[in-house]
Amino acid sequence: MIRTLFVSAAPRLILVAIIFSGVWSGVFTASESSNIAVVYALLATFFVYIAD
Repeated sequence: MIRTLFVSAAPRLILVAIIFSGVWSGVFTASESSNIAVVYALLATFFVYIAD
């Protein structure tokens, strides 16, 4: 049960990790991270959540 919940939450957790790690490491700014978050969310919605 817990594993199933974690697997279903993984794409959401990856989004948070991408935003925080990118900003903290200096790879991109906060406004650039919002663009990356939108693109990632669209791709995750299309490929992960519509397939379920």
